[in-house]
Amino acid sequence: MKGAIDDIKKLQCVLQKNQVSRSYLHCDGALFGIMLPLMVEAFKADFSCGIDSIAISGHKFLGSPIPCGVVLTRKSKIQLIKNAVEYINSFDSTVSGSRDGFSVLILWQVIKKLGVQGLKDRVLDCMEMTEYTLKVLRQISWPAWCNPHSNIVVIKKPPAPLIEKWHLASEDNISHVILMPGIDRETIDHFVQDLKKVKGSRPQQNTIFHSKGEIHEIPISNCL
Repeated sequence: MKGAIDDIKKLQCVLQKNQVSRSYLHCDGALFGIMLPLMVEAFKADFSCGIDSIAISGHKFLGSPIPCGVVLTRKSKIQLIKNAVEYINSFDSTVSGSRDGFSVLILWQVIKKLGVQGLKDRVLDCMEMTEYTLKVLRQISWPAWCNPHSNIVVIKKPPAPLIEKWHLASEDNISHVILMPGIDRETIDHFVQDLKKVKGSRPQQNTIFHSKGEIHEIPISNCL
């Protein structure tokens, strides 16, 4: 909900401290699993850092027209769950027992079409829009913040009509805005204008609004 990225090293330290001898670390990289490797100084979720598996979605950052995803794991882990399927004379390790080959082709086509540089440019556009969104929200003094290397901007929960109009995911007293590829300044400006119209009392500038209702000051540069 808040676009947080877990610290794998800290998780491993907790396991070691509590003498956990058997563990499995899975990264839910549905969105960030593709974006982070293309960012400078961002955490790189790969098998060198000790994870056991990672999943990414093709219909989010890559924009596949149908929901699809990829799970990468170690061969030693696959051996534990695969089953022999007699009628195809092969082994299967999928939940559904079958694979959608068309989804694979879509992901391959997007990656080949954009290339590494094209994907980097797309990430840069998302992060620039994230910075712009934070800036214009702060200009109308609407509490907003984001986690490092995240394109998810957390905001104070707007009134119900705006949540419905903009299809905002909301929880407790916060909502979030995800700056995906294709979101432009005009769209954000319209959204901010709607917030400005319903804005009541003026909150403090440069504040963030946590789910427990706590308000803390934070420099905008720390969010980017």
